Amino acid sequence: MLTLDYQLDPIVASKQSNVDLATAAPETLRYDLFLGNVVLHGDGADFSASWGWVPVLDFALCLKAIAEALEHSAAECFEFTESDAALEFRRDGKEVEVSSNYAPGMLRVPLPEFQEQVRGFARRVIGELATANLRLAANPEIRRHLGS
Repeated sequence: MLTLDYQLDPIVASKQSNVDLATAAPETLRYDLFLGNVVLHGDGADFSASWGWVPVLDFALCLKAIAEALEHSAAECFEFTESDAALEFRRDGKEVEVSSNYAPGMLRVPLPEFQEQVRGFARRVIGELATANLRLAANPEIRRHLGS
């Protein structure tokens, strides 16, 4: 069982009120806004990043891309922004092995379950951010991801 979740930093969230989310550049949306903590754990390991500065939208979209790439790729990596911390994803037959360079352990998840969990997480992050920030829902980058 894989658990994916997030929590935005309320202090950072209050500072984004001066940004027009409808016209913000994709890089701004992915890296400068919506910072907080991410939760990633399951039986055998906890790779949560409770650092307060993780770009949550970027994390969700990158995990989604990784889940899709693992359909044809043997290994993928997610490197946290402005950090040496990384998550490794290796496909072993019909399973995905998740490990990190910042916490011990390994998660083994069936590939279809991993893909379903990650897609659901990305949809939830985008949907909740767009619902909480109505101007964000008008942003072309977000609209592109809302449909997927």
